[in-house]
Amino acid sequence: MIAEDPSVYLADFGVLAEFNGEQAQVLFDLADEDVLHGVAQSRSYVITFASADLPTLGHGDAITVDGKSYQVHTVSTLADGVFSTAHLFAP
Repeated sequence: MIAEDPSVYLADFGVLAEFNGEQAQVLFDLADEDVLHGVAQSRSYVITFASADLPTLGHGDAITVDGKSYQVHTVSTLADGVFSTAHLFAP
């Protein structure tokens, strides 16, 4: 388990996310992903966050990341549970 405060990992590269009136620093990954066996590419939106910062975030929730609106597709807890990821899509 990570002994340090998770906010230390998010401070330098994090962007602001807003969910249900709460704010949290998140890492925002905006990557292209191969689909259809490499025939096409799709944009993939993923945030990584301290699990304690957004404990109720779940499928279908609306979230604003770095000033843009998204909807949550899936949320997964990583390793020891200190961090989670959420896959997003632009509505």
